[in-house]
Amino acid sequence: MNQKDARKFRKAHAGSRFGELVSARDIADRYGVVIGTVRSWARRYEDFPAPVAVISGYTRVWDLEEVEKWWKAEKTRSSPRFGEPAA
Repeated sequence: MNQKDARKFRKAHAGSRFGELVSARDIADRYGVVIGTVRSWARRYEDFPAPVAVISGYTRVWDLEEVEKWWKAEKTRSSPRFGEPAA
């Protein structure tokens, strides 16, 4: 499944019990990091939200509200520069 199909999936499921669904690319864009950083967060942090779906065995999507909760909690626990782009 390509990115276009993934966007269609997210739109079709918008407003479902998960709220807004986002891909790793969406998360990276939102927080100003590269996509590899998001993948690293998913592996490194036990409390990073689990994906709500895996599209075509490859593209994971998360509930944006859950990611935002994690981000706020992690940013307060971590150094002040957590998630900020490198200078």
